Amino acid sequence: MSSSMTSSSSGNSKQQSSPSPIVLCKCGIRAPLVTLKTDDNPDGMTPPTCARGMDYERHLSRKLMNLQAENKELLRRNETRVMDIEELMISNETVAKKIQELCDNNHQLSKINEELVRSVALSEAKVLKLQLIFIVLLVMFFAICLGVSGL
Repeated sequence: MSSSMTSSSSGNSKQQSSPSPIVLCKCGIRAPLVTLKTDDNPDGMTPPTCARGMDYERHLSRKLMNLQAENKELLRRNETRVMDIEELMISNETVAKKIQELCDNNHQLSKINEELVRSVALSEAKVLKLQLIFIVLLVMFFAICLGVSGL
């Protein structure tokens, strides 16, 4: 009796591990139901889809089309942004060159300004020296005119 139980239990384990076959005809032959009709499986049969399944299929189809449209829009925006970035990089290089040029000009103008400040300082010293000479000559002139001696 135990041997019959082991043989039936081993048969049950095989049935549990694989999907249970479905009867396709009344003759008693059992075969799995194949629902995918392809070139490799021309005998496959697709059962009719229920109304809820059709609604779900329409929903998924709409969702897929919306996602594909959104993907195309995002790809278009991405291309536009890539072109904008390239233009900005070129513009950035141009601005960097202009900034370097202005820095060089500023350095040159700073040197010229320093030279002019030194020149003005020397000129002011010369002017003061000339004014002093003029005042001394003027004092001597008045001293001669007034007859003050000793100068």
